[in-house]
Amino acid sequence: MCISNCQVFSCSCPPAYTGLTCEVLFNPCGLNNCLNGANCMNVGTTNYFCECEFDFTGQDCEIEVDSCLEGSADCNNGTCIDGIGLFGCEYDNGFTGKFCDTDIDECEAANCINGVCQDLIGHHMCNCFTGWTGQSCETNVDYCTSGPCDPLGSFGCVDGNSTFSCTCVPGFTSSNCSVDIDECNSSPCLNNGTCTNLQFGQFHCECTDEFSGSMCNILLFPCATSPCHNGGNCSDLGNGDFICACTDGYAGILCGEDNSTFTACSPESCLNGGTCVEEFGPATSCNCLSSFTGSSCDINLPLCRVDSCLNGDVCLEGIGTFICNCSAGFCGSSCEMDLDFCLPNSCSNRGACTEGLGTAISCACSEGFTGDTCEIDLDFCTSTTCLNGGCVEGTGLVTTCICLNGFTSDNCSTDLSFCTPSTCQNGGTCYEGPGSITSCDCVESYTGPLCADLTTSELTTNH
Repeated sequence: MCISNCQVFSCSCPPAYTGLTCEVLFNPCGLNNCLNGANCMNVGTTNYFCECEFDFTGQDCEIEVDSCLEGSADCNNGTCIDGIGLFGCEYDNGFTGKFCDTDIDECEAANCINGVCQDLIGHHMCNCFTGWTGQSCETNVDYCTSGPCDPLGSFGCVDGNSTFSCTCVPGFTSSNCSVDIDECNSSPCLNNGTCTNLQFGQFHCECTDEFSGSMCNILLFPCATSPCHNGGNCSDLGNGDFICACTDGYAGILCGEDNSTFTACSPESCLNGGTCVEEFGPATSCNCLSSFTGSSCDINLPLCRVDSCLNGDVCLEGIGTFICNCSAGFCGSSCEMDLDFCLPNSCSNRGACTEGLGTAISCACSEGFTGDTCEIDLDFCTSTTCLNGGCVEGTGLVTTCICLNGFTSDNCSTDLSFCTPSTCQNGGTCYEGPGSITSCDCVESYTGPLCADLTTSELTTNH
């Protein structure tokens, strides 16, 4: 339809046409409304439809689809990163895989030397065996560091695998040698003496007025009890001994025997080496050797009994006696004495002594010492410890270097530079020697240690 207004007109076109005179057929896709590479399709004469590329939506394909929000991406233990038509998972510490769903086993690269590795999220942990510590269970726990052994009751501490042992001095016991053994428990004081326990396996007896001696075993006044019978006269011999002087008609140690009859010894009185004792009375008596018994020592006794030799040692019969063949570590006629080979000075330099089989001992040396009895002081100062200086040993394995003048660092290996721009004057070149020594190479016309002096020829020329 044409609308005229004076000499100007305009055309009101039907929906399918456009242009000044409605001569152009309308193309909806010509407006380029479809974005992001979408394919445009005309719908009828006035509308269009956008066929969107993957990962875009909206009427004109103007909206990018976020794959991380759509739920199609499950990154489990990671962070989702959206891309064009795809997504990616950024690993968090400890996981890997396309969807971050694979736990990384950190124990594969770990080294738990004396323990068991436990895999954790992003790291691992070493569960150490008893007696070990450290991040990799590389450090042996020294159970003696805390000083568990009583300093008074022990010779020292011996560190073991996950434990320790204390070597007790005589008179002390318990695992840490802290318990003083009460020597009075065995009632060593005789004759109503009073016992006082002392340290180091000792005791003291306080005796009554009638007795003396270390165990109150000596009667001070043996004649006070009138031990001699039948009017015999008692004489004190000292040390608790006495002798009776008998009256006529009596004999014996205590004058208790009637000497009106007397029987003398004959060669046949005691057999097998027994000793005859003449008696007042109808018969003599015999003191038999240990292997015989009977009134005339006529009965032969077996010498080796089950309990003749103690500690399982071998009994050997001899003529009238027996001999015990003691194993190493025991002595005495019956092998009853256990020899203690760990003496206070068995191990030198505060080493701890431990008894082994027989006469064997072993020494656990203090730090800085070695040898069978810890007699060797380890010298940690070697020829390469301090390169340009002297070495001083400290406690344990510690050494200290005292560097010569002109050197520094822990092992005196660094040569300090003493050449400065002002060391050599007038263009001279500085050279370093050992330590702090420097020398100057002077240019022509100058001389002296620092090139500060003109040469003689130069002085003559100037004058």
